[in-house]
Amino acid sequence: MRRSRAEADLVVAVRGVVERVQERERERRAGRGEPLTGGSRALSRGVRLAAIGEIEVALGFSAWEAGLLVRAATAAEPLAGMVDAALRAGETTWVQVRWFYEKTASLEDDRRLLVAAALFGDDPGLAAGDRLGPEGDLHGRAWSVPSFRAALDAEVTACRGSDVAAERAARARAYAARRTWTRVHEDGVATLSIRGPVASVLAAGQRLERGARGVRAAGDPRTLGQLGVDVGLGLLTYATVALHGCPDKQPDPATDAVSADAVSGHPVSGHPVSGGESAGGVLFEEVIAPQDMELLARVVNGLPPVALQVVLPYSTRDTGQQEAVHNRPHGAGQDCARRGPPGRSGRGRVGEVLGPNPFFVSEGHARELALMPGSTLHRLVVDPRDGRLVERTIKGYRPDADMRRQVVAADVYSRAPGARARTGELDHVTPYGWAGGPTSEVNLALLAKRPHRYKTEGTWQVEIGARRDLTFTTLLGQVVTTRVHDYRTYLRRVHPDDLEDRRDLAGQLLQAALAERAGIQGRRRGDGLTTEHTDPDTGQTRPGPRPDQPTIDDLLGDEDA
Repeated sequence: MRRSRAEADLVVAVRGVVERVQERERERRAGRGEPLTGGSRALSRGVRLAAIGEIEVALGFSAWEAGLLVRAATAAEPLAGMVDAALRAGETTWVQVRWFYEKTASLEDDRRLLVAAALFGDDPGLAAGDRLGPEGDLHGRAWSVPSFRAALDAEVTACRGSDVAAERAARARAYAARRTWTRVHEDGVATLSIRGPVASVLAAGQRLERGARGVRAAGDPRTLGQLGVDVGLGLLTYATVALHGCPDKQPDPATDAVSADAVSGHPVSGHPVSGGESAGGVLFEEVIAPQDMELLARVVNGLPPVALQVVLPYSTRDTGQQEAVHNRPHGAGQDCARRGPPGRSGRGRVGEVLGPNPFFVSEGHARELALMPGSTLHRLVVDPRDGRLVERTIKGYRPDADMRRQVVAADVYSRAPGARARTGELDHVTPYGWAGGPTSEVNLALLAKRPHRYKTEGTWQVEIGARRDLTFTTLLGQVVTTRVHDYRTYLRRVHPDDLEDRRDLAGQLLQAALAERAGIQGRRRGDGLTTEHTDPDTGQTRPGPRPDQPTIDDLLGDEDA
Protein backbone atom coordinates (compact mmCIF):
# COMPACT_ATOMS: atom_id res chain seq x y z
CA MET A 1 0.00 0.00 0.00
CA ARG A 2 2.90 2.34 0.74
CA ARG A 3 4.13 1.91 -2.81
CA SER A 4 0.71 2.67 -4.29
CA ARG A 5 0.42 5.82 -2.21
CA ALA A 6 3.84 6.93 -3.39
CA GLU A 7 2.71 6.36 -6.97
CA ALA A 8 -0.41 8.45 -6.30
CA ASP A 9 1.85 11.21 -4.99
CA LEU A 10 3.92 10.90 -8.17
CA VAL A 11 0.84 11.51 -10.32
CA VAL A 12 0.00 14.59 -8.23
CA ALA A 13 3.58 15.83 -8.55
CA VAL A 14 3.47 15.42 -12.31
CA ARG A 15 0.26 17.45 -12.34
CA GLY A 16 2.23 20.22 -10.65
CA VAL A 17 4.97 19.90 -13.27
CA VAL A 18 2.40 20.29 -16.04
CA GLU A 19 0.97 23.41 -14.39
CA ARG A 20 4.44 24.95 -14.04
CA VAL A 21 5.28 24.12 -17.64
CA GLN A 22 2.00 25.66 -18.77
CA GLU A 23 2.73 28.83 -16.81
CA ARG A 24 6.24 29.14 -18.25
CA GLU A 25 4.97 28.44 -21.76
CA ARG A 26 2.43 31.25 -21.45
CA GLU A 27 5.11 33.61 -20.19
CA ARG A 28 7.38 32.65 -23.07
CA ARG A 29 4.67 33.23 -25.65
CA ALA A 30 3.65 36.50 -24.06
CA GLY A 31 7.26 37.66 -24.29
CA ARG A 32 7.22 36.98 -28.02
CA GLY A 33 3.96 38.84 -28.44
CA GLU A 34 2.01 35.74 -29.47
CA PRO A 35 -1.73 35.74 -28.74
CA LEU A 36 -2.75 33.69 -25.72
CA THR A 37 -5.97 31.68 -25.86
CA GLY A 38 -6.95 29.63 -22.86
CA GLY A 39 -8.13 26.66 -24.90
CA SER A 40 -5.38 26.77 -27.52
CA ARG A 41 -4.82 23.30 -28.91
CA ALA A 42 -1.27 24.17 -29.94
CA LEU A 43 -0.49 25.42 -26.44
CA SER A 44 -1.94 22.26 -24.90
CA ARG A 45 0.16 20.06 -27.20
CA GLY A 46 3.27 22.14 -26.55
CA VAL A 47 2.76 21.97 -22.79
CA ARG A 48 2.26 18.21 -22.94
CA LEU A 49 5.43 17.65 -24.96
CA ALA A 50 7.45 19.98 -22.73
CA ALA A 51 6.16 18.24 -19.60
CA ILE A 52 7.08 14.85 -21.06
CA GLY A 53 10.60 16.15 -21.67
CA GLU A 54 10.88 17.40 -18.09
CA ILE A 55 9.81 14.01 -16.71
CA GLU A 56 12.25 12.17 -18.97
CA VAL A 57 15.11 14.27 -17.60
CA ALA A 58 14.00 14.19 -13.96
CA LEU A 59 12.97 10.53 -13.60
CA GLY A 60 14.71 8.76 -16.47
CA PHE A 61 11.40 7.51 -17.88
CA SER A 62 10.98 6.78 -21.56
CA ALA A 63 8.94 9.25 -23.59
CA TRP A 64 6.19 6.64 -23.86
CA GLU A 65 5.89 6.12 -20.09
CA ALA A 66 6.24 9.82 -19.38
CA GLY A 67 3.41 10.51 -21.83
CA LEU A 68 1.11 8.08 -20.03
CA LEU A 69 2.02 9.65 -16.70
CA VAL A 70 1.15 13.10 -18.05
CA ARG A 71 -2.14 11.73 -19.39
CA ALA A 72 -3.00 10.36 -15.94
CA ALA A 73 -1.97 13.60 -14.24
CA THR A 74 -4.11 15.77 -16.53
CA ALA A 75 -7.22 13.57 -16.50
CA ALA A 76 -10.47 15.34 -15.68
CA GLU A 77 -12.76 14.56 -12.78
CA PRO A 78 -14.24 12.19 -11.78
CA LEU A 79 -11.74 9.94 -13.57
CA ALA A 80 -8.73 11.44 -11.82
CA GLY A 81 -10.41 11.04 -8.43
CA MET A 82 -11.26 7.38 -9.04
CA VAL A 83 -7.69 6.51 -9.97
CA ASP A 84 -6.19 8.52 -7.09
CA ALA A 85 -8.51 6.90 -4.53
CA ALA A 86 -7.74 3.39 -5.82
CA LEU A 87 -4.00 4.05 -5.64
CA ARG A 88 -4.15 5.48 -2.12
CA ALA A 89 -6.29 2.56 -0.94
CA GLY A 90 -3.71 0.10 -2.27
CA GLU A 91 -6.23 -1.51 -4.63
CA THR A 92 -4.18 -0.86 -7.77
CA THR A 93 -0.69 0.09 -8.92
CA TRP A 94 0.73 2.54 -11.42
CA VAL A 95 1.51 -0.33 -13.78
CA GLN A 96 -2.19 -1.24 -13.87
CA VAL A 97 -3.20 2.41 -14.24
CA ARG A 98 -0.79 2.65 -17.15
CA TRP A 99 -2.41 -0.41 -18.77
CA PHE A 100 -5.79 1.26 -18.31
CA TYR A 101 -4.74 4.41 -20.14
CA GLU A 102 -3.08 2.41 -22.90
CA LYS A 103 -6.08 0.15 -23.46
CA THR A 104 -8.67 2.94 -23.36
CA ALA A 105 -6.76 5.39 -25.55
CA SER A 106 -9.17 4.86 -28.46
CA LEU A 107 -12.36 5.12 -26.36
CA GLU A 108 -14.52 8.19 -25.98
CA ASP A 109 -14.45 9.98 -22.62
CA ASP A 110 -17.83 8.56 -21.56
CA ARG A 111 -16.75 4.99 -22.24
CA ARG A 112 -13.36 5.48 -20.59
CA LEU A 113 -15.17 6.69 -17.47
CA LEU A 114 -17.33 3.56 -17.44
CA VAL A 115 -14.24 1.35 -17.62
CA ALA A 116 -12.67 3.33 -14.77
CA ALA A 117 -15.82 2.95 -12.67
CA ALA A 118 -15.63 -0.83 -13.11
CA LEU A 119 -11.93 -1.07 -12.26
CA PHE A 120 -11.35 1.75 -9.75
CA GLY A 121 -14.71 3.22 -8.70
CA ASP A 122 -16.45 2.93 -5.33
CA ASP A 123 -19.92 1.95 -6.61
CA PRO A 124 -20.53 -1.82 -6.24
CA GLY A 125 -23.29 -1.62 -8.83
CA LEU A 126 -20.77 -0.58 -11.50
CA ALA A 127 -17.73 -2.51 -10.27
CA ALA A 128 -16.22 -5.50 -12.05
CA GLY A 129 -17.17 -8.86 -10.57
CA ASP A 130 -13.64 -9.62 -9.32
CA ARG A 131 -13.85 -6.61 -6.97
CA LEU A 132 -16.93 -7.90 -5.14
CA GLY A 133 -17.01 -9.96 -1.97
CA PRO A 134 -19.44 -12.77 -1.13
CA GLU A 135 -22.15 -10.29 -0.08
CA GLY A 136 -21.82 -8.19 -3.23
CA ASP A 137 -19.87 -5.38 -1.58
CA LEU A 138 -16.39 -4.14 -2.52
CA HIS A 139 -13.76 -6.29 -0.81
CA GLY A 140 -11.03 -3.62 -1.11
CA ARG A 141 -8.19 -6.03 -1.87
CA ALA A 142 -5.46 -5.25 -4.35
CA TRP A 143 -6.02 -6.31 -7.94
CA SER A 144 -4.05 -9.35 -9.03
CA VAL A 145 -2.36 -8.87 -12.38
CA PRO A 146 -4.24 -11.67 -14.24
CA SER A 147 -7.63 -10.59 -12.88
CA PHE A 148 -7.02 -6.94 -13.70
CA ARG A 149 -5.94 -7.70 -17.25
CA ALA A 150 -9.00 -9.89 -17.80
CA ALA A 151 -11.40 -7.33 -16.33
CA LEU A 152 -9.80 -4.53 -18.36
CA ASP A 153 -10.13 -6.55 -21.56
CA ALA A 154 -13.76 -7.37 -20.76
CA GLU A 155 -14.77 -3.78 -20.04
CA VAL A 156 -12.98 -2.32 -23.07
CA THR A 157 -14.42 -5.00 -25.36
CA ALA A 158 -17.91 -4.36 -23.98
CA CYS A 159 -17.61 -0.61 -24.54
CA ARG A 160 -16.29 -1.04 -28.06
CA GLY A 161 -19.00 -3.57 -28.87
CA SER A 162 -21.84 -1.21 -27.91
CA ASP A 163 -21.54 0.32 -31.39
CA VAL A 164 -22.28 -2.83 -33.37
CA ALA A 165 -21.76 -1.39 -36.85
CA ALA A 166 -18.46 0.31 -36.01
CA GLU A 167 -17.13 -2.75 -34.18
CA ARG A 168 -18.04 -5.02 -37.09
CA ALA A 169 -16.40 -2.65 -39.57
CA ALA A 170 -13.23 -2.61 -37.46
CA ARG A 171 -13.11 -6.41 -37.46
CA ALA A 172 -13.66 -6.45 -41.22
CA ARG A 173 -10.70 -4.09 -41.71
CA ALA A 174 -8.53 -6.25 -39.47
CA TYR A 175 -9.56 -9.38 -41.37
CA ALA A 176 -8.72 -7.73 -44.69
CA ALA A 177 -5.22 -7.05 -43.33
CA ARG A 178 -4.47 -10.75 -42.65
CA ARG A 179 -1.04 -11.88 -43.78
CA THR A 180 1.95 -14.10 -43.09
CA TRP A 181 5.56 -13.09 -42.74
CA THR A 182 8.88 -14.76 -42.08
CA ARG A 183 11.81 -13.35 -40.17
CA VAL A 184 15.25 -15.00 -40.37
CA HIS A 185 17.49 -14.70 -37.31
CA GLU A 186 21.26 -14.79 -37.23
CA ASP A 187 21.51 -17.87 -34.98
CA GLY A 188 20.21 -20.36 -37.53
CA VAL A 189 16.48 -20.19 -36.77
CA ALA A 190 13.60 -18.21 -38.22
CA THR A 191 10.12 -17.11 -37.14
CA LEU A 192 6.98 -17.74 -39.19
CA SER A 193 4.02 -15.55 -38.15
CA ILE A 194 0.39 -15.83 -39.22
CA ARG A 195 -2.12 -13.02 -38.64
CA GLY A 196 -5.71 -14.07 -39.30
CA PRO A 197 -9.19 -14.53 -37.81
CA VAL A 198 -8.94 -15.18 -34.10
CA ALA A 199 -11.10 -18.31 -34.16
CA SER A 200 -9.05 -19.92 -36.94
CA VAL A 201 -5.69 -19.02 -35.42
CA LEU A 202 -6.70 -20.25 -31.95
CA ALA A 203 -8.09 -23.46 -33.42
CA ALA A 204 -4.81 -24.05 -35.24
CA GLY A 205 -2.86 -23.31 -32.06
CA GLN A 206 -4.96 -25.74 -30.03
CA ARG A 207 -4.49 -28.40 -32.69
CA LEU A 208 -0.72 -27.96 -32.51
CA GLU A 209 -0.84 -28.21 -28.71
CA ARG A 210 -2.96 -31.37 -28.81
CA GLY A 211 -0.64 -32.92 -31.36
CA ALA A 212 2.40 -32.06 -29.25
CA ARG A 213 0.82 -33.55 -26.13
CA GLY A 214 -0.15 -36.69 -28.05
CA VAL A 215 3.40 -37.24 -29.29
CA ARG A 216 4.75 -36.53 -25.82
CA ALA A 217 2.35 -39.09 -24.34
CA ALA A 218 3.72 -41.65 -26.81
CA GLY A 219 7.11 -41.36 -25.07
CA ASP A 220 8.89 -38.81 -27.24
CA PRO A 221 11.63 -37.04 -25.23
CA ARG A 222 11.18 -33.65 -26.91
CA THR A 223 9.60 -30.84 -24.91
CA LEU A 224 6.07 -29.64 -25.65
CA GLY A 225 7.50 -26.45 -27.13
CA GLN A 226 9.81 -28.36 -29.46
CA LEU A 227 7.06 -30.77 -30.45
CA GLY A 228 4.66 -27.91 -31.18
CA VAL A 229 7.18 -26.44 -33.63
CA ASP A 230 7.89 -29.81 -35.25
CA VAL A 231 4.19 -30.66 -35.63
CA GLY A 232 3.47 -27.25 -37.15
CA LEU A 233 6.36 -27.38 -39.59
CA GLY A 234 5.51 -30.94 -40.54
CA LEU A 235 1.91 -30.03 -41.28
CA LEU A 236 2.79 -26.95 -43.31
CA THR A 237 5.53 -28.71 -45.24
CA TYR A 238 3.88 -32.04 -46.09
CA ALA A 239 0.15 -32.05 -45.28
CA THR A 240 -2.50 -31.96 -47.99
CA VAL A 241 -6.27 -31.47 -47.75
CA ALA A 242 -8.40 -34.12 -49.45
CA LEU A 243 -11.39 -32.48 -51.14
CA HIS A 244 -14.40 -34.69 -51.89
CA GLY A 245 -14.69 -35.32 -55.62
CA CYS A 246 -11.45 -33.48 -56.41
CA PRO A 247 -8.45 -35.77 -56.99
CA ASP A 248 -5.10 -34.48 -55.85
CA LYS A 249 -3.17 -32.73 -58.56
CA GLN A 250 -0.14 -34.71 -59.66
CA PRO A 251 3.21 -32.95 -59.35
CA ASP A 252 4.45 -31.37 -62.56
CA PRO A 253 8.17 -31.97 -63.08
CA ALA A 254 8.42 -28.62 -64.78
CA THR A 255 6.97 -26.70 -61.84
CA ASP A 256 7.81 -28.98 -58.92
CA ALA A 257 11.55 -28.74 -59.40
CA VAL A 258 13.33 -27.60 -56.27
CA SER A 259 16.74 -26.01 -56.18
CA ALA A 260 18.27 -27.91 -53.28
CA ASP A 261 21.80 -26.56 -53.42
CA ALA A 262 21.36 -25.07 -49.96
CA VAL A 263 19.87 -28.30 -48.62
CA SER A 264 21.58 -31.34 -50.08
CA GLY A 265 24.26 -29.79 -52.29
CA HIS A 266 22.74 -30.76 -55.67
CA PRO A 267 19.53 -29.98 -57.59
CA VAL A 268 16.65 -32.43 -57.58
CA SER A 269 13.56 -32.71 -59.77
CA GLY A 270 10.09 -33.56 -58.49
CA HIS A 271 9.90 -34.73 -54.89
CA PRO A 272 13.22 -35.03 -53.06
CA VAL A 273 14.68 -38.51 -53.11
CA SER A 274 17.38 -38.20 -50.50
CA GLY A 275 15.03 -38.68 -47.56
CA GLY A 276 13.21 -41.65 -46.12
CA GLU A 277 9.86 -43.08 -47.20
CA SER A 278 6.92 -43.47 -44.85
CA ALA A 279 4.64 -46.46 -44.66
CA GLY A 280 2.14 -44.55 -46.78
CA GLY A 281 4.62 -43.95 -49.55
CA VAL A 282 5.25 -40.28 -48.71
CA LEU A 283 8.84 -39.16 -49.13
CA PHE A 284 10.35 -36.95 -46.43
CA GLU A 285 13.47 -34.88 -47.03
CA GLU A 286 15.75 -35.66 -44.10
CA VAL A 287 17.01 -32.09 -43.76
CA ILE A 288 13.64 -30.38 -44.14
CA ALA A 289 11.38 -32.84 -42.31
CA PRO A 290 11.12 -32.60 -38.50
CA GLN A 291 12.47 -35.43 -36.40
CA ASP A 292 10.38 -38.66 -36.50
CA MET A 293 7.88 -37.27 -39.00
CA GLU A 294 5.99 -40.57 -39.18
CA LEU A 295 5.11 -40.44 -35.47
CA LEU A 296 4.04 -36.81 -35.79
CA ALA A 297 1.83 -37.67 -38.76
CA ARG A 298 0.16 -40.61 -37.00
CA VAL A 299 -0.68 -38.55 -33.94
CA VAL A 300 -1.93 -35.53 -35.89
CA ASN A 301 -4.06 -37.69 -38.19
CA GLY A 302 -5.82 -39.13 -35.14
CA LEU A 303 -6.66 -35.79 -33.54
CA PRO A 304 -10.36 -34.92 -33.18
CA PRO A 305 -11.69 -31.66 -34.63
CA VAL A 306 -10.91 -28.54 -32.62
CA ALA A 307 -13.83 -26.91 -30.79
CA LEU A 308 -13.98 -23.39 -29.40
CA GLN A 309 -15.95 -22.89 -26.17
CA VAL A 310 -17.64 -19.49 -26.06
CA VAL A 311 -19.66 -18.13 -23.12
CA LEU A 312 -22.21 -15.62 -24.33
CA PRO A 313 -25.50 -14.07 -23.16
CA TYR A 314 -28.58 -16.12 -24.03
CA SER A 315 -30.10 -13.13 -25.83
CA THR A 316 -27.14 -13.07 -28.22
CA ARG A 317 -28.85 -15.80 -30.24
CA ASP A 318 -31.35 -13.20 -31.46
CA THR A 319 -29.77 -11.56 -34.50
CA GLY A 320 -32.34 -8.79 -34.43
CA GLN A 321 -31.71 -7.71 -30.88
CA GLN A 322 -29.91 -4.40 -31.33
CA GLU A 323 -31.85 -2.31 -28.85
CA ALA A 324 -29.71 -0.57 -26.26
CA VAL A 325 -30.34 -2.03 -22.83
CA HIS A 326 -28.72 -0.54 -19.78
CA ASN A 327 -27.49 -1.80 -16.48
CA ARG A 328 -29.23 -2.12 -13.18
CA PRO A 329 -27.49 -2.75 -9.85
CA HIS A 330 -26.23 -6.27 -9.28
CA GLY A 331 -29.02 -8.57 -8.26
CA ALA A 332 -31.84 -6.50 -9.75
CA GLY A 333 -32.94 -9.24 -12.12
CA GLN A 334 -33.61 -8.48 -15.77
CA ASP A 335 -32.05 -5.46 -17.41
CA CYS A 336 -34.22 -2.40 -17.79
CA ALA A 337 -34.74 -0.93 -21.23
CA ARG A 338 -34.18 2.77 -20.58
CA ARG A 339 -32.55 4.49 -23.55
CA GLY A 340 -29.91 7.15 -23.17
CA PRO A 341 -29.63 10.32 -25.24
CA PRO A 342 -28.25 9.93 -28.78
CA GLY A 343 -24.53 10.46 -29.26
CA ARG A 344 -23.48 8.93 -25.95
CA SER A 345 -22.23 5.37 -25.93
CA GLY A 346 -21.96 3.02 -23.00
CA ARG A 347 -21.01 -0.53 -22.08
CA GLY A 348 -22.48 -3.34 -24.15
CA ARG A 349 -22.34 -7.04 -23.41
CA VAL A 350 -19.42 -9.40 -23.96
CA GLY A 351 -18.73 -13.06 -24.58
CA GLU A 352 -15.60 -14.96 -23.57
CA VAL A 353 -13.74 -17.56 -25.60
CA LEU A 354 -12.29 -20.10 -23.15
CA GLY A 355 -9.21 -22.22 -23.63
CA PRO A 356 -5.42 -21.97 -23.24
CA ASN A 357 -5.57 -18.35 -24.49
CA PRO A 358 -8.91 -16.94 -23.28
CA PHE A 359 -10.10 -13.60 -24.59
CA PHE A 360 -13.26 -11.51 -24.69
CA VAL A 361 -15.35 -10.77 -27.77
CA SER A 362 -18.08 -8.22 -28.35
CA GLU A 363 -21.73 -9.27 -28.41
CA GLY A 364 -21.80 -8.91 -32.18
CA HIS A 365 -18.72 -11.08 -32.62
CA ALA A 366 -20.09 -13.67 -30.17
CA ARG A 367 -23.33 -13.78 -32.16
CA GLU A 368 -21.41 -14.50 -35.36
CA LEU A 369 -19.49 -17.34 -33.67
CA ALA A 370 -22.69 -18.81 -32.19
CA LEU A 371 -24.45 -18.81 -35.56
CA MET A 372 -21.62 -20.50 -37.46
CA PRO A 373 -22.61 -23.84 -39.07
CA GLY A 374 -22.01 -26.75 -36.72
CA SER A 375 -22.27 -24.69 -33.52
CA THR A 376 -23.77 -26.44 -30.49
CA LEU A 377 -25.43 -24.40 -27.74
CA HIS A 378 -25.53 -25.53 -24.09
CA ARG A 379 -27.71 -23.56 -21.72
CA LEU A 380 -26.15 -22.42 -18.42
CA VAL A 381 -28.73 -21.52 -15.78
CA VAL A 382 -27.41 -18.63 -13.68
CA ASP A 383 -28.68 -17.20 -10.41
CA PRO A 384 -29.18 -13.48 -11.25
CA ARG A 385 -28.50 -12.45 -7.65
CA ASP A 386 -24.85 -13.49 -7.57
CA GLY A 387 -24.10 -14.83 -11.06
CA ARG A 388 -23.44 -18.45 -10.03
CA LEU A 389 -24.65 -21.68 -11.61
CA VAL A 390 -27.09 -24.09 -9.94
CA GLU A 391 -25.85 -27.23 -8.15
CA ARG A 392 -26.57 -30.94 -7.78
CA THR A 393 -25.15 -33.87 -5.71
CA ILE A 394 -24.15 -37.55 -6.21
CA LYS A 395 -23.18 -40.23 -3.66
CA GLY A 396 -19.84 -41.50 -5.01
CA TYR A 397 -16.37 -40.06 -4.40
CA ARG A 398 -15.49 -39.31 -8.00
CA PRO A 399 -17.68 -36.73 -9.72
CA ASP A 400 -19.27 -38.01 -12.91
CA ALA A 401 -18.64 -36.39 -16.28
CA ASP A 402 -21.71 -34.17 -16.07
CA MET A 403 -20.73 -32.89 -12.63
CA ARG A 404 -17.15 -32.24 -13.73
CA ARG A 405 -18.41 -30.21 -16.65
CA GLN A 406 -20.79 -28.33 -14.38
CA VAL A 407 -18.13 -27.49 -11.76
CA VAL A 408 -15.67 -26.38 -14.43
CA ALA A 409 -18.42 -24.27 -15.99
CA ALA A 410 -19.29 -22.82 -12.58
CA ASP A 411 -15.70 -21.89 -11.69
CA VAL A 412 -14.19 -21.40 -15.20
CA TYR A 413 -10.83 -20.49 -13.63
CA SER A 414 -8.92 -21.70 -10.57
CA ARG A 415 -10.62 -20.43 -7.42
CA ALA A 416 -7.35 -19.81 -5.61
CA PRO A 417 -6.20 -16.20 -5.22
CA GLY A 418 -3.51 -15.01 -7.60
CA ALA A 419 -3.00 -16.71 -10.94
CA ARG A 420 -6.03 -17.00 -13.22
CA ALA A 421 -5.33 -20.60 -14.27
CA ARG A 422 -7.75 -22.15 -16.78
CA THR A 423 -6.83 -25.76 -15.99
CA GLY A 424 -6.56 -27.54 -12.67
CA GLU A 425 -7.97 -30.29 -10.47
CA LEU A 426 -11.32 -30.74 -8.76
CA ASP A 427 -10.90 -30.69 -5.00
CA HIS A 428 -13.23 -31.84 -2.23
CA VAL A 429 -12.91 -28.72 -0.07
CA THR A 430 -14.27 -30.60 2.94
CA PRO A 431 -12.50 -33.98 2.60
CA TYR A 432 -14.64 -36.90 1.48
CA GLY A 433 -15.12 -39.78 3.92
CA TRP A 434 -13.72 -39.09 7.38
CA ALA A 435 -14.69 -35.38 7.29
CA GLY A 436 -18.09 -36.06 5.76
CA GLY A 437 -17.55 -33.92 2.69
CA PRO A 438 -20.07 -34.81 -0.03
CA THR A 439 -19.32 -35.16 -3.74
CA SER A 440 -21.42 -32.21 -4.79
CA GLU A 441 -20.98 -28.92 -6.52
CA VAL A 442 -21.28 -27.15 -3.16
CA ASN A 443 -18.16 -29.02 -1.97
CA LEU A 444 -16.10 -29.25 -5.17
CA ALA A 445 -13.91 -26.47 -6.52
CA LEU A 446 -11.47 -26.06 -9.37
CA LEU A 447 -7.95 -25.43 -8.05
CA ALA A 448 -4.73 -25.07 -9.98
CA LYS A 449 -2.12 -27.71 -9.15
CA ARG A 450 0.06 -25.53 -6.94
CA PRO A 451 -2.75 -24.21 -4.67
CA HIS A 452 -4.22 -27.72 -4.58
CA ARG A 453 -0.88 -29.00 -3.29
CA TYR A 454 -0.79 -26.23 -0.65
CA LYS A 455 -4.20 -27.37 0.60
CA THR A 456 -3.35 -31.08 0.51
CA GLU A 457 -0.12 -30.53 2.46
CA GLY A 458 -1.84 -28.29 5.00
CA THR A 459 0.09 -25.15 4.07
CA TRP A 460 -3.20 -23.45 3.23
CA GLN A 461 -6.52 -23.96 5.00
CA VAL A 462 -9.62 -23.69 2.82
CA GLU A 463 -13.27 -23.37 3.83
CA ILE A 464 -16.31 -23.28 1.56
CA GLY A 465 -19.55 -21.38 2.15
CA ALA A 466 -23.12 -22.15 1.20
CA ARG A 467 -22.74 -20.19 -2.06
CA ARG A 468 -19.39 -21.86 -2.83
CA ASP A 469 -17.37 -18.88 -1.60
CA LEU A 470 -13.87 -20.13 -0.74
CA THR A 471 -11.93 -18.68 2.19
CA PHE A 472 -8.17 -19.31 2.02
CA THR A 473 -5.91 -18.90 5.06
CA THR A 474 -2.21 -18.95 4.21
CA LEU A 475 0.66 -20.14 6.39
CA LEU A 476 1.33 -16.56 7.56
CA GLY A 477 -2.31 -15.90 8.37
CA GLN A 478 -3.42 -13.99 5.29
CA VAL A 479 -7.14 -14.51 4.70
CA VAL A 480 -8.66 -14.15 1.23
CA THR A 481 -12.21 -15.03 0.16
CA THR A 482 -12.94 -15.69 -3.51
CA ARG A 483 -16.30 -15.88 -5.23
CA VAL A 484 -17.56 -18.20 -7.94
CA HIS A 485 -17.26 -17.08 -11.54
CA ASP A 486 -19.69 -14.20 -12.00
CA TYR A 487 -21.64 -14.73 -15.22
CA ARG A 488 -23.19 -11.28 -14.87
CA THR A 489 -20.00 -10.02 -16.51
CA TYR A 490 -21.48 -11.13 -19.82
CA LEU A 491 -24.97 -9.80 -19.10
CA ARG A 492 -24.76 -6.28 -17.70
CA ARG A 493 -24.86 -3.13 -19.77
CA VAL A 494 -24.09 0.37 -18.54
CA HIS A 495 -24.80 3.77 -20.06
CA PRO A 496 -22.97 6.97 -19.03
CA ASP A 497 -26.26 8.32 -17.69
CA ASP A 498 -26.32 5.44 -15.21
CA LEU A 499 -23.49 7.13 -13.31
CA GLU A 500 -25.50 10.35 -12.95
CA ASP A 501 -28.66 8.41 -12.12
CA ARG A 502 -26.97 6.48 -9.33
CA ARG A 503 -25.48 9.66 -7.85
CA ASP A 504 -28.90 11.33 -8.06
CA LEU A 505 -30.52 8.34 -6.35
CA ALA A 506 -27.90 8.48 -3.59
CA GLY A 507 -28.75 12.14 -3.00
CA GLN A 508 -32.48 11.42 -2.90
CA LEU A 509 -31.96 8.57 -0.43
CA LEU A 510 -29.90 10.84 1.82
CA GLN A 511 -32.60 13.51 1.64
CA ALA A 512 -35.26 10.94 2.52
CA ALA A 513 -33.17 9.66 5.44
CA LEU A 514 -32.72 13.18 6.82
CA ALA A 515 -36.43 13.87 6.46
CA GLU A 516 -37.26 10.64 8.27
CA ARG A 517 -34.91 11.48 11.14
CA ALA A 518 -35.95 15.09 11.43
CA GLY A 519 -39.67 14.52 11.15
CA ILE A 520 -41.88 17.57 10.85
CA GLN A 521 -39.54 19.80 12.91
CA GLY A 522 -36.89 19.86 10.15
CA ARG A 523 -34.06 19.49 12.69
CA ARG A 524 -32.62 16.76 14.89
CA ARG A 525 -31.23 18.22 18.08
CA GLY A 526 -27.48 17.96 18.49
CA ASP A 527 -26.43 16.85 15.01
CA GLY A 528 -26.53 20.23 13.25
CA LEU A 529 -28.47 18.86 10.28
CA THR A 530 -31.44 20.79 8.93
CA THR A 531 -33.88 20.23 6.11
CA GLU A 532 -35.90 22.80 4.25
CA HIS A 533 -38.07 23.03 1.16
CA THR A 534 -39.49 25.66 -1.17
CA ASP A 535 -43.24 26.21 -1.02
CA PRO A 536 -44.50 25.68 -4.60
CA ASP A 537 -47.32 28.25 -4.12
CA THR A 538 -45.49 31.14 -2.43
CA GLY A 539 -41.88 30.40 -3.44
CA GLN A 540 -40.80 30.88 0.18
CA THR A 541 -38.27 28.64 1.90
CA ARG A 542 -39.79 26.73 4.79
CA PRO A 543 -38.17 24.43 7.37
CA GLY A 544 -38.68 20.70 7.21
CA PRO A 545 -39.16 18.29 4.32
CA ARG A 546 -41.63 19.02 1.56
CA PRO A 547 -45.10 17.50 2.03
CA ASP A 548 -44.68 15.06 -0.84
CA GLN A 549 -41.19 13.95 0.21
CA PRO A 550 -40.76 10.30 -0.93
CA THR A 551 -39.62 7.79 1.65
CA ILE A 552 -36.66 5.44 1.37
CA ASP A 553 -39.02 2.57 0.62
CA ASP A 554 -40.62 4.59 -2.17
CA LEU A 555 -37.26 5.31 -3.77
CA LEU A 556 -35.98 1.76 -3.51
CA GLY A 557 -39.28 0.48 -4.81
CA ASP A 558 -38.90 2.67 -7.88
CA GLU A 559 -35.40 1.33 -8.42
CA ASP A 560 -36.61 -2.25 -8.41
CA ALA A 561 -39.73 -1.63 -10.46
